Amino acid sequence: MILLLILASCKPPSEEWGLLSPSPQREGSAEAGKEYLLYGDYIGSGFPKELFDNFFGETTYNPLERQGESASIPYVFNQFEAPNGVEVVGGINCFGCHSSQINGQFYIGIGNAFSDYSEEGGLDATLISTLIQNTYGEDSPEWEAYRRLEEASERITPRIVTPFAGVNPAFALEEAAVQYRNPQTLRVQDDPAFTIATHPISSDVPPWWHIQKKNALYYNAIGRGDFSKLIMQICVVGVWDTRHAESIDSHFPDVLAFLESIDPPVFPGEIDLVAAKSGEEIFTSRCSSCHGTYGEVETYPNQMYSIEQIGTDPVLAESYMFETGFLEWLQDSWFAESDHAAEFVAESGYIAPP
Repeated sequence: MILLLILASCKPPSEEWGLLSPSPQREGSAEAGKEYLLYGDYIGSGFPKELFDNFFGETTYNPLERQGESASIPYVFNQFEAPNGVEVVGGINCFGCHSSQINGQFYIGIGNAFSDYSEEGGLDATLISTLIQNTYGEDSPEWEAYRRLEEASERITPRIVTPFAGVNPAFALEEAAVQYRNPQTLRVQDDPAFTIATHPISSDVPPWWHIQKKNALYYNAIGRGDFSKLIMQICVVGVWDTRHAESIDSHFPDVLAFLESIDPPVFPGEIDLVAAKSGEEIFTSRCSSCHGTYGEVETYPNQMYSIEQIGTDPVLAESYMFETGFLEWLQDSWFAESDHAAEFVAESGYIAPP
């Protein structure tokens, strides 16, 4: 009953604002995209493989069904070769946020609502750094293959503490990761490139199958233009430079194709058809103009709505407009200026998800 009352009160705004048109996208192979997500080097930097095995041991839990040596490492990590040839293990990969379980069944593409960033934690970066330096030396290729991940971890960890479990601070993580990177070269620099937000903003993780319908990414539709460039931004944690980024980028049209190939899991339980019919009528009359229509004919409006129209929490939308230099960094960065450019447009509003 409470859910029906909420749906009944969800009236569409009286005036439409911000119709978002599609942008040309690069074509790719869904099969190749999945392969790259499972085994690729998009994390950029990582622990020397030998040290990782000794420190963490092997795991038998392999929900991604990876083959070879990757089958024995946690599914939220990837094993790959760093640009200097060192075999490393790096994470957290895309599956750390975009996969989860429902009733014991593992699904790729669903947002992970079980993550807990409510306390500052994770690996002790100082301990790991000391271990690598003592084992291989400060001038070793192993340290060079790891140090960018170490530098990013130190800056990110205190910036992504959320007020409660279940939400994800992805944008706060990226903001902290790029604060000390040159936007044009993507190389780490000594001085901060901009002032960072005073508080992390977190949200639910959207499922990958939404991307099939959308002309702009993220809740505030800030991500436009080339989607491949947008979704590869995970690389900023450990990327070496723009040459490395270009290599990673060459795989992300395939990753986008894989994301677009995913369908949501079928509801496993019984459906109350009477209640479903009543819910359909409410949704069609009250919700579909923003969230789309479903069934034999599916539509999705791709409409932005202003904060004034929908009257909801403005913090996520407005923080990237007024409180931080993150937006300017993105707009001036390699992501926005290279071939197949991404566009970053912040407006005081949101787009209703499918």
